[in-house]
Amino acid sequence: MTTSTVSAARWISALCLGAAVPLLISGRGLFFVLIGVGSIAGIAALGSKAGVVIGMTLSGLRKIEGWAVILLLALWAVAAVATIDPAKSPMIFGLMAGVAALLATFANGYAVDPVGRNRALAVMITAAWLAAILILIGVHIWPQLFEFLRQRDVQSASGVIRFLKAYGAVIPLMTFVLLWAGHRLGGGWRWMGLLYIPLGIYLVYLLNNKAATLAYVGGVTGAGLCFLLSRVSAKTAWTLGAGILALIAVVLTLLFLNLPDLPYTKASKPTLPTWMVDAHRQVIWSFVLESAGDRPWFGWGLGTAGRLSGAKDIIPGFTVEFVPSHPHNWVLQVLAESGVFALIALWLVIVLTARHLVRLTAVGHTSALASAAVLGGFLASSLFNFSFFAAWWQVVSALLFALPLSAAWEERKALPGRSPPL
Repeated sequence: MTTSTVSAARWISALCLGAAVPLLISGRGLFFVLIGVGSIAGIAALGSKAGVVIGMTLSGLRKIEGWAVILLLALWAVAAVATIDPAKSPMIFGLMAGVAALLATFANGYAVDPVGRNRALAVMITAAWLAAILILIGVHIWPQLFEFLRQRDVQSASGVIRFLKAYGAVIPLMTFVLLWAGHRLGGGWRWMGLLYIPLGIYLVYLLNNKAATLAYVGGVTGAGLCFLLSRVSAKTAWTLGAGILALIAVVLTLLFLNLPDLPYTKASKPTLPTWMVDAHRQVIWSFVLESAGDRPWFGWGLGTAGRLSGAKDIIPGFTVEFVPSHPHNWVLQVLAESGVFALIALWLVIVLTARHLVRLTAVGHTSALASAAVLGGFLASSLFNFSFFAAWWQVVSALLFALPLSAAWEERKALPGRSPPL
C-alpha cells in the first residue's frame, strides 16, 4: 500500500471506531457498520505492522491469561453443543470468540499505532459531546429530531428517553475513557474530558438508567482497587485480593439465597428490598437459579434462559413473564446457560485480567486504571441490565477496555514514552 493509502485508511479507521460508541444514539445498525469498516480500515492501515500484531496476539495466548481465555471458550463451546437451542447457542459462541479476537486486535493494533489511537480518541470525545447535545435537544426542545436519527415514530420526550435508555449504560464506561483520553491528549481535550463527567451524570439521570449509576460505582471502585493494590507488596495485594473476592462471594451468596421461593403465587411477596432489586427481577433471578440447579455443570446452552421450561409463563400477580428475554444478571446467566465450570473459568479470566492491570499500574503504566474502571463498570452494570452475551454490549465494552490498555502496552514495550500528536 502507498503512503497516502495507509494514511487514508488510518483516518477512516479513527473516524469510524472513534464515533461508533457515541453514535449508538442512532441505533445499533450504524454502530456495527462503523465497527466493521473501522476494523477493516485499521487492519489495512497497519501494513507491515500487521505481522507484529499477530505475533503479539499469539504471544498473549501462551501466557496464563491467554490459557484462561482458551479454557473459558472451550467450556462455552461445550455449552453451545449441549444446548436446548442448537441454532442460537453456536452463534453466541462464535460471537464471544469474535469479541475476544476483536479485543486483542484493538489492544495490540493501537499499541503499535499510537497515532491512530490518538485520532480515534479525539473523534470519540468530539462525537460524545455531539451525541450529548443531540440528546439534550431531543429531550428538552425537539423530540422529533430522533425520528430522523432512529427512523422511528417519536412524538415526546418520554419516547426519546425510552429509545435511549440503553445508551445510558454506555455513558459511564465512555466517561472513564474520555477522562483518560482528555488527560492524555492534553490542551482543550483535557477540559472536554473533565466537563463530560457532570454532563454524563446528568444524561444518566435524564435517561433514568439505574444500572448506569451502578456502573459509575463499579468503575470508580475498580480503578481505586487497582491503584491501591499496585501500591502494596505482592503478598499484601494477593491477601487483599482474596479478601475482596471472598466478600463478593458472600454478598452474592446472601443475595441469591434470599430470593423469593418458587412456585411464586399471588400471595408471594418480594424478599429483598425493592429499592435494591425490583420485584420482577427477584422472581426472574429465583426462577433462573432454580433452573440452573437442574443442569449445573454445563448449563442449558448459551442464550437459552428465555427458552427454559416455564420461562414464558406469566408470573402470578404480575403481567410479565418469568424470563422475558434474559436473566438481567451476568452471574446467573453464565451459570444457567453454561454451567458452574464456565462461571469459575470466567471469574478466573476476570481475576487474571485484574492482576495484569494492577501489574501495569505498579510499574507506572497508569493508563491501565482507565481499563480497570471500564471493567469494573461493565461487571457492576451487568448485574442488573443487558444480556451478558448481547453483541453490541460486548463490543462496546471491548473497544472501550482496549483503548487505554493499548496505551499501557505501548508504554510497557518501551515505545516512545510520549505519544505522537494526532
